[in-house]
Amino acid sequence: MVFGFGKPNVAKMKEKRDAKGLLKALEYKKGDDVRINTVIALGEIGDPEAIAPLIKTLNDADGDVRDAAIEALSRIGEPAVAPLMSALGQTNEQIRRAAADALGRIGASAVRPLIQALSDADWGPRERAACAEALGRTSDSRAVEPLMRVLRDADSHAREKASAAEALGRIGDSRAVTPLMWALNDTNRGVRESAAEALDMLKWMPGADETAAAYWIAKGEWEKCDTIGEPAVKPLIRALSDADSDVRNNAAEALGRTGSRRAVEPLIRALNDVDVDVRSDATEALGRIGEPAVMPLIKTLGDADAQIRNAASDALGRIGEPAVTPLIRTLDDAEVDVRLSASDALSAIGEPAVEPLIKALKGSDNRRIRVNAAEALGRIGDSRAVEPLETALNDPYSRLRKNAADALDALEWTPGRDERAAAYWIAKEEWEKCDTIGEPAVAPLIRALNDDDPRVRVNAAEALGRIGGSRAVRTLIRELSDSDSNVRLSAAKALSAIGEPAVEPLIKALNDSDRGVRESAAEALGRTGDSRAVEPLERALNDADFGVRKSAATALRRFGL
Repeated sequence: MVFGFGKPNVAKMKEKRDAKGLLKALEYKKGDDVRINTVIALGEIGDPEAIAPLIKTLNDADGDVRDAAIEALSRIGEPAVAPLMSALGQTNEQIRRAAADALGRIGASAVRPLIQALSDADWGPRERAACAEALGRTSDSRAVEPLMRVLRDADSHAREKASAAEALGRIGDSRAVTPLMWALNDTNRGVRESAAEALDMLKWMPGADETAAAYWIAKGEWEKCDTIGEPAVKPLIRALSDADSDVRNNAAEALGRTGSRRAVEPLIRALNDVDVDVRSDATEALGRIGEPAVMPLIKTLGDADAQIRNAASDALGRIGEPAVTPLIRTLDDAEVDVRLSASDALSAIGEPAVEPLIKALKGSDNRRIRVNAAEALGRIGDSRAVEPLETALNDPYSRLRKNAADALDALEWTPGRDERAAAYWIAKEEWEKCDTIGEPAVAPLIRALNDDDPRVRVNAAEALGRIGGSRAVRTLIRELSDSDSNVRLSAAKALSAIGEPAVEPLIKALNDSDRGVRESAAEALGRTGDSRAVEPLERALNDADFGVRKSAATALRRFGL
């Protein structure tokens, strides 16, 4: 309604108890003070006709108007209870909370309908939560038992439980302590926080047990769990499964500080958490727990998830010396990723791992462990590893030689011009470097002729041919019977390059029982150009094997015969 004659006279209408006029004055838009005074006046008059308009006013844009409406409705009292109960069911949260406030101020006459509504199956969790809030505002002891039932009800929603906990704290009845302590373990963070606040209102004092730990967790004072110790582990493990990643982060950190064995398996599960910070905190916590976590973490290195394996490796690296021996065993794992994770962990452990790794490099019967031990020693970078790595350069297994050479590179080792230097260049397959070393390279190259890899044997034979000398002749002649044709050809070429020192042994080889040796010897003798070979080659023209006779004839043609 528009007031054509200026500002409404609220005081006069109040004096006359003119409820209709005051309701019209609620529509006045030119001054909030008019509406505030109007609302106050309607409450003082107490006319039930004002209830519905006042409930609408609970959503007013002006806070002072809303507060005045709450007060007015509470003054009207019992006639406003039913309409306010209906308002608790509105979707508008501001109206619901204001209605709960008003019902709480009405007090005793609102308690029974609120209790009934709290157990009404037709009301949703939002409405029941508003009822609980209103009951708390009444401070009526009759509300304690119904509110405690809400807290104990497994089917109650978090909003209801939180409101019930808050309401019990407001009422201040000591009977609420036990259900509130139980609510400290609720799966919902809001419920736990409300329960802790309610216990504060009841002046409850935590001790040093599981309930106390749950209380400090609910309040987010995680360090207090440290002083509780072992009794805090179970509540912290529960918190590690919380929906809130911040809670899981703090729980992981706190579990690490407890050092408890019971925390190991839950923390290992947390290595798969969706939140990267939780995974990191779980890793650090396992590292802090130390030795009790070693074997479970070693087992976790075999997990199908690479992310978990990496986290387990990181945790083992943090644990240090107690993890060394089992990690060295894990260097033999069938999965390459697991071996790599174990190597990473040993590298992170550093100095305490050096001597056990050296022992594994020197003494293990397991080739794969020796290979990975060499790699880990290079990554650690301790000078004690130099001598055993130099020795490993002569290992029969080419992969170990390669890893030993790479590790020496990491240690900034510089090769000289001796046998070890030659072994180093052989391991790195830089064969030409052996040429510059010369005679000291012969023994390592002869050893390389026994390698499982025919490619290595080919390169070793060629290098021996370039270096020359008589020391390699016997071994090269043996290679004339190698199963690989490229090795046989390289050995023959090497013998011919060596020349004079190889002639007599090659002539002898023309009588070998192996036709392949006889054939390669004939070819090599032809390449030497030494006249001592002519007569033996002529005899070889009568060899029972066609291939030998053919090679002898080809060799003789080289002599112009």
